[in-house]
Amino acid sequence: MSQHIHMNHGSGGHPFEALLKKIILPAFDNPYLNQLTDGALLESVEGRLVMTTDAHVVSPRIFPGGSLGKLAFCGTVNDLAVMGAKPLYLSLSLIIEEGFSLEELKLHIGHMAKLSKQCSIPIVAGDTKVVERGKGDGLFMTTSGVGVIENPELYPQPKNISPGDMILINGPIGNHGISVLAARENLDFQSEVVSDCAPLQDLILPLWKRFPEIRCMRDPTRGGVAAVANELASQCELEMELFEQKIPVEKSVRSACELMGFDPLLLANEGKVIIFAPEKSVHAILDAMRSHELGTESEIIGQVHKGPRPLVRSTTALGGSRLIPWPSGEQLPRIC
Repeated sequence: MSQHIHMNHGSGGHPFEALLKKIILPAFDNPYLNQLTDGALLESVEGRLVMTTDAHVVSPRIFPGGSLGKLAFCGTVNDLAVMGAKPLYLSLSLIIEEGFSLEELKLHIGHMAKLSKQCSIPIVAGDTKVVERGKGDGLFMTTSGVGVIENPELYPQPKNISPGDMILINGPIGNHGISVLAARENLDFQSEVVSDCAPLQDLILPLWKRFPEIRCMRDPTRGGVAAVANELASQCELEMELFEQKIPVEKSVRSACELMGFDPLLLANEGKVIIFAPEKSVHAILDAMRSHELGTESEIIGQVHKGPRPLVRSTTALGGSRLIPWPSGEQLPRIC
């Protein structure tokens, strides 16, 4: 591992995994952190709680379909929901650079406040720091969240994944990554690509309630579908097969990827959930997902197999296959 931090450590790929395993996990070693899930599963007198935290440094802060404020709210809510937890409370920390526009600050706070009211998830604590001009890049937002798992028998963990399980997703991938890139570079595609940024608890939590046999869920943010599939393949020591022709990608996103040499599987998403479920339940789960406005384009995109070693591969409509490695670097830094 390099002796200094570089941008690839923020990619959610192999450099980040090395940083996590060599420095962070050994220092804070405890059973809650070592779960390596989107939120820590905690025990309390009232029931099982989930706590999560996330820093948001997207550039630019405003993009088609979203903003830093919207992203900060949705990211934390979704991390709780994929753990089977009903989001209860959020906190917000602001690091603001001297000279930052009050109008823009109002916009980000306003977007977060609107979602907070719509979702009935209050922002209950916070902190604000101001740093000198030139030392903060405008605005950084950090959100933490607490949720409760209401089903005492629900224990969503990667170790639940078994050979034969199917992999589902609730819609097209890559929109967030291409939307932010287009705004950052002032790119004019033939049709505008809009970020998928959205709070998913109203889609996800009914699925956990109706289908407690679901093995595990993840939201494919940094590093996209490739990072999630590789992470879970490693944790459960199984092989993940992705059906390339079944993975939904909007035409405008695919065109942008072909133009710039990006792989949609590596692009960040902010309104997508990947679900691992037993084969016997998969069509009922798919129908339930498609009945929700945030899941109308849901698809079965892969299957889990027992193999000689953990890996992720993609099969084409013609029967070909390619290895999908851990993201080795950041295709688009400062994406979430």
